[in-house]
Amino acid sequence: MMLRYIVERISDGKFLELELPISVSSSSKRLSGPGILAGTIAPDVGGLRSAAGALLIDQDATFIHEEADGEIRGTWLVTRCSLSDEWEIDGAGFSSYIDGIPYEGEFRGVGVDMGDVIRHLWQHAQRFARSNLGVTVTGTTGVVRGTDSDEKAEAAKRVYETRKAALKVASDRRKAKSAQIKKQAAPFDEQVKALTEQQKPLKAAYQALIDARKPLIAQHRVLTKQRTVYREVLKAAVAAGRPDPEIAAAKANVDAMTTPIENARAAVDARKPAIEAAKAPLDAKNAQVRLVRARKEEALLSLREEYAALKLAEEPLKKPVDDAKTVLDAAKDKQQEDGGAWKILWWDTPDCGAEVEACLAEAGWEFVEWSGWNSDKSKIHKEIRLQKRVGKKQNRLSFVEGDNIIEAVVVETPDTDFANAVIAIGAGEGKAAIRYTAEVSGSSRIRRPHVIDAKNITKLSVLQALAKRELAWRSRLLRVTDIRVNASHPNSLRGTFQVGDTIMVDCDMSWLGRQRLWHRILEIEWMDDSIADLTLGPPL
Repeated sequence: MMLRYIVERISDGKFLELELPISVSSSSKRLSGPGILAGTIAPDVGGLRSAAGALLIDQDATFIHEEADGEIRGTWLVTRCSLSDEWEIDGAGFSSYIDGIPYEGEFRGVGVDMGDVIRHLWQHAQRFARSNLGVTVTGTTGVVRGTDSDEKAEAAKRVYETRKAALKVASDRRKAKSAQIKKQAAPFDEQVKALTEQQKPLKAAYQALIDARKPLIAQHRVLTKQRTVYREVLKAAVAAGRPDPEIAAAKANVDAMTTPIENARAAVDARKPAIEAAKAPLDAKNAQVRLVRARKEEALLSLREEYAALKLAEEPLKKPVDDAKTVLDAAKDKQQEDGGAWKILWWDTPDCGAEVEACLAEAGWEFVEWSGWNSDKSKIHKEIRLQKRVGKKQNRLSFVEGDNIIEAVVVETPDTDFANAVIAIGAGEGKAAIRYTAEVSGSSRIRRPHVIDAKNITKLSVLQALAKRELAWRSRLLRVTDIRVNASHPNSLRGTFQVGDTIMVDCDMSWLGRQRLWHRILEIEWMDDSIADLTLGPPL
């Protein structure tokens, strides 16, 4: 097999070295993420320098491509160069570039495909000076997200604010007129207040005389009622034909009341001149108050009419404001319910890499790095290839401990990290935080929940995908995290398996006997051309 490593300068795509003398200790490819490269170069003797003496390989400035028999097998961005006894080189798959890159724009997608959002994020990350790696994104997920409820809520808000502003103008005019009325009424009110204060002693003196006369009036009424009783007795005696002496005695009782009643009446009448004398200044003061109030009403008449007209004009504006508020509240509820547009906004300090992961989780899709020559081999393309499912179920390949699995397989039985329920808590404060719980149904084990603190996740659907993925791994009773494979063995020749494939691991567990466990390849790290370490996860 013809194997070589090619060095490409990122800034202009120029190939600086076509046969890099690097000894690669490991290289890997990872599902939906960047693989790694590690290797060393013998001490520099000047062959890997430019005419100016600068090293051809530089951190964050060069790609290293692996070519096998004319086919590009992997591409890594150089992330570390260390010169000591040997020239140590570390690299990461080119998809690593977007991790940690801040999104500096404003994106609002309505009915947008998640693949198009990922494409936009990569285009955004590469639009700045010294940032174009030449990476393109291929594939469309068919999963569209984002509604126009944001726009509708904003439109409803504009209508509400416009109507509210119009009402405020009318209300301010009415209030200004009310203030004007109050200001002009103030002098009159002060006069009335002063006159009212002057009334108080006059009213008190008058009331005291009235109160002093009340017992006399009461005495007069008592005597009058007594005479009425005597008269009724006399009338009854005459009607009954009683003896004359009895009738004469009854008449004498009536006549005897005349003088006391006249004296009581005279006592009441004697108080009248004093009362009338006290009432005269009080009446005069009341007349003054009425006069001031009449003048006030006359002075304010036109203003009150203007106020009434303004109030009348304001009234029809209230219902449209209430109606607009109802529409706005409904629009906000809808916006809260469906999340509105798919938003990526610079003031939320979004990370392009995290946003790509969110889109993948939302769509339930994956990606794999691909790089390859163009038709005339003058350029190496670098692509993020979106796929519904990377890899396939390998029913014809065998991964058997003791055959092509060349190191003892460690089968884990989860202890402290076992969970049959996962509670994921996302962005938001207190009760407003988004939350999702994923649980294993029909489990015979008692409930063992695990909590994920994911405050960086703002979308419920992304949080759901995270919880389900975590549950799938934590709820497995038997699991293998990694195996070392001989890829020169006929059971699993290099090139017959790839990241994303689901494989059966056939291994021996002394206390359970032979076990065949399906797992998915998450990463393949090549230690040399035939030995590979496979990182495994739960199958789909």
